[in-house]
Amino acid sequence: MGSRVSGVFVVGWLALMSSLPLQLASGQNLLANPDFETFVGQYPANWSNVSPATLGVVNYGWPDDLVATPGSMIFVNTSPNAGTGNLVHQCVQVAPNTRYLLALHARVPSGQNRTGQARIQVGGTATADCSTAGTFLGDASIDSTTTDVWLGESTTFVTGAGTAAVQATIIGTKNEAGGEFQVLVDAVYVGKPVKGDFNADGYADLVWDNLTSDVHRVWTMGGAVRESSLVVTPDQTGANLKLAVTDDFNDDARTDLVFRSDTNGNLRFWMMNGVERDSVVAVDGALPGSTLAAAADFNHDGKPDLLWRDPTNQALSVWTMDGTVQTGTLTPNPAQAVNANWAVVIAADLDRDGNTDLLWYNSTSGKIVRWLLDANLVRLSGGFTTPANAGNNNWKVVAAGEYKRVPGSGADGVDIVWRNETSGKLVTWMMDASSTKVVGGFTTPDTPNPALGWTVVGPR
Repeated sequence: MGSRVSGVFVVGWLALMSSLPLQLASGQNLLANPDFETFVGQYPANWSNVSPATLGVVNYGWPDDLVATPGSMIFVNTSPNAGTGNLVHQCVQVAPNTRYLLALHARVPSGQNRTGQARIQVGGTATADCSTAGTFLGDASIDSTTTDVWLGESTTFVTGAGTAAVQATIIGTKNEAGGEFQVLVDAVYVGKPVKGDFNADGYADLVWDNLTSDVHRVWTMGGAVRESSLVVTPDQTGANLKLAVTDDFNDDARTDLVFRSDTNGNLRFWMMNGVERDSVVAVDGALPGSTLAAAADFNHDGKPDLLWRDPTNQALSVWTMDGTVQTGTLTPNPAQAVNANWAVVIAADLDRDGNTDLLWYNSTSGKIVRWLLDANLVRLSGGFTTPANAGNNNWKVVAAGEYKRVPGSGADGVDIVWRNETSGKLVTWMMDASSTKVVGGFTTPDTPNPALGWTVVGPR
C-alpha cells in the first residue's frame, strides 16, 4: 500500500476504483459564482438576467466590507409600479429526495425613499437544464426594515423523486410605486447543509469549550470574520462529559453536538436548534478508552458516522450510524498511521470526489498529511498538504469546514483552522481540492477573551 520515508507517507494509486455512485458533495455550494466576485460587463458571471433591471457588482460585500473586490451584486429598481422585481437566475443540478439549504445575505443602503426586499427562491424541474416547467420548493426573503446592515435569511427544501435540477432565482422587489429602491445581495447558497453551520447561512462556524466551566460558545463566521458570539444553552454539566464532535444527526439541516464521558465512554447527542438544545439522546458504554476523533458520512447513506481511534494501537474504526443508532462497523485500509505521533484531526471530502477522506496531524513536526479514500474506505493516495504546516508544532489543527469559497482557485476544498497554543491566535487556510492553500490569515478577532481560557472543539 505504501512506504514510509523520513516520516512521509509515499503511497501509490490503487488500480481498483470503487464502482459505487458518487453523491453530490456535502456542504458544497451548487451555485456558480455565489459570492459575485466575478462579473461580465455589468452583470455577474454565471447568472442570467431575466427582467428589465439595472444590475451591477459593487466593491464590497458580506461579511467584511473592506475585503471583497468586487463583492456583492446590486439591484436598482426604478419601476413605476409597486411589487415589481428585478430577477437573475441560475440552473443547478440536484439529487432527488434530498434536503438542501437555501440562504442569502442582503443589505439595504440607507437614505432611500422607497422600501423593498431581497428574496431567493427555487423551483424544481425534471430536466437537468431547467428547460421544463418548475415546481416551487421554497424561498427565503429579507425585508428592508434595517438599513446598512448585512442580514441573513435561510430555509430548507426537499427535492421530489423526479427532481433533476432547481432554478434558483434572486429577486429585488420594490414595495412602493415610483422612486427608486436599491438592495445588495451576497453569499447566496444552494446546497446540502454545512457541517458546523449553526446559523444556517451555508458557512461553517467555530465551537468553543471553556476550560474552567461548563460553558460553550459558537462563533458564527463569515469567512475568517466573526459575525457574532453566541452562548450554547443550557450549559453541559456532570459525568465528565466533554464536547467531542459536531454534525447533523437527525436530518433537520441543523448541526448537533455530541458529548462524551472520558470515564465510561457514554455519549450524549444534543439535538440543536441553532445554539439552543431541543432534546438529548443517550448512548451508554460506547468504546470506553477509545477516542472519538471525528464525524462524517463514510458509507454514502447521507447520514453522519462516528470515527474512533484506539490509543493503544492507533487503529481506526467507523461506526456507521442511523441518527444516534449504530448500524455496523467499518475499518479503513490501512487502519492506522505509522506511529502514535499522527492523529486524525479532520474527516471530510478533501478532494471533492464524493468520498470522505482523512487529514492527519503530526504532533512532533506540526505537519499535516491527507489520506484520500475510496468509497470502501481504502486509501488511494496520501501526501502532505501545500504548505505542509503552519510553521511548527505549536500550531494545531482545531477545525475544518466551509469557511470561504475562494474565486478563481479551481475546485473549492475544505478549509482548515489552526490555533497557536502559546498565543491562542487563530489562522484560517482557505483550501482548494488539491489541499493547497489559496489564501490564509488571522481570523477577526484572532483570539477569544481570555485568549487561552477557551479551546476550539470543532467542527471536524
